Amino acid sequence: EDGIKIFTENENVPKFISEDDVIEFFESLGRSQGELKQKYLDYLLTKNGTDERFHTLLGKHYINSIQEALKKENKKTVEIATDSSVNKNREKLIRLLKTSKIYNILVLLEEMKGLGMLEEEILLYSKQKMHNEALSSLVELGKQNLDFTKAEQYCLNEPEPLLSKLFEKVLDLYSDAKKRVQVMEKDKSVPTSTVKTSSDQDGKKIMNGLELYCKNFLKKYATNEKMNAEEVLKMLPEDWSLKDQKDGLNDEALFQFVALALNDRLGKEHSYKIAKNSAKMHKLNLETDLVKLQKAYAIITPERKCKVCQKKLAGAKSFYVYPNGVIVHPPCVKDCLLYTSDAADDTPCVDLGGRRIIQKT
Repeated sequence: EDGIKIFTENENVPKFISEDDVIEFFESLGRSQGELKQKYLDYLLTKNGTDERFHTLLGKHYINSIQEALKKENKKTVEIATDSSVNKNREKLIRLLKTSKIYNILVLLEEMKGLGMLEEEILLYSKQKMHNEALSSLVELGKQNLDFTKAEQYCLNEPEPLLSKLFEKVLDLYSDAKKRVQVMEKDKSVPTSTVKTSSDQDGKKIMNGLELYCKNFLKKYATNEKMNAEEVLKMLPEDWSLKDQKDGLNDEALFQFVALALNDRLGKEHSYKIAKNSAKMHKLNLETDLVKLQKAYAIITPERKCKVCQKKLAGAKSFYVYPNGVIVHPPCVKDCLLYTSDAADDTPCVDLGGRRIIQKT
């Protein structure tokens, strides 16, 4: 391992030896010496302007190390792995994915496919804005126990409005479950029989559970800015009622969603109208003030003096008039600054009716 210091701590490495040559050398030593390659890649990532491919190579190295550990255990996915090196390499990989911004996301996604590395996949999907793929994976994970908390959290953490998309995916699960129940009821060998098999009962339970989740989801996020209520209303099944009780499922949640969404929409429209009318009034006030200023005039008497130099204005070919009626010579304006606070009380200045002209030094 001391040999790696030749490349990481020696500033006099010959220029004809490239980073790729060093990496290829470490790879030639075999997988047992993979840690040397990792240390060298870690070193490269600390250098300014490191090429993207070295970040990607380090990510692939962690994934390959995980694959090798799984093969030794004869396991296919990381969830059932017992080798401690799997978790260690996953931690290193996740740290790299969070801290680095210049690796090839699609390459790493392809490398980890089928390994059950959901956390890493979701992280990469998020960075690549592949939200549909991320939600599909999270919904697939949650459908076993009808727990879509991770999918909800993903939607809330992303800047895009994704809750409507999540609802659509769970609603698709409900529709599929409903179709399966209908097929089982239709294909009963004895149509008149009232005996229900465990398969029938399980299918009905899943369907009811998904329906209940969907309705509670609507109630929970009815006014959330990341859910488009109009889109969701178009998705609702036609047989969902706002007032009926069907198969023991209370539709109060659906009614509350519609009520909350409608109130929120009306409230936003009302606020928008108020803001719009306020802006119109402000615009009219500004236009009125402008007209008044345009009609304003100043009378120059023989005794009228410039507020800055205190010399008489009579005989001046031109002068400046401020909105408050103060008149000054053009050269005096050039050598002064308008100041609107009282913070310069110690500086020689002239009161302009609430404003100040501060003489430049």
